[in-house]
Amino acid sequence: MIDLFENYENFLKKIDETTHKINPEITQNLNCQRGCSSCCRSEIQVNKIEKEYIKKYLNQNPLIQQKISLSQKQKNKCSFLLEDESCSIYEARPVICRTHGYPILIENNIDICPLNASSIQNINLKANDILKTNTIELILAAISEEKFPRETKRTPLEVKEILS
Repeated sequence: MIDLFENYENFLKKIDETTHKINPEITQNLNCQRGCSSCCRSEIQVNKIEKEYIKKYLNQNPLIQQKISLSQKQKNKCSFLLEDESCSIYEARPVICRTHGYPILIENNIDICPLNASSIQNINLKANDILKTNTIELILAAISEEKFPRETKRTPLEVKEILS
């Protein structure tokens, strides 16, 4: 029997492998690192499979749950940020968080985090250096719908819902 999260975990591995294959000249110039939380906003929308995966991760890591409970909620920031601006759920972070910062293709436009744009502006981007958000979103939606067919709408990522 296939584990509830097997396809999702395989997809996360594929995303991580893809980002590791991006031109090192680009990845070495990314400003994204532990403590950078400029993109960690409270309005992050995720699929049901992502919420359930985070819930599973936190159930397996009660110390992290405790840190989240002790951490003060910062206005307009992700509820999973700790006081030191690090991500409490980094190992189980949603797809949007895994792909943010890299060059991404959104409706025929290449987008990149403004903090990274100036450091890679003179680098020639090739097709395999750009993540295709439409493809990523379609695969993620299919995986989520397979396990949660009645819950296909993306919803906000909120601590209170995950920890309840």
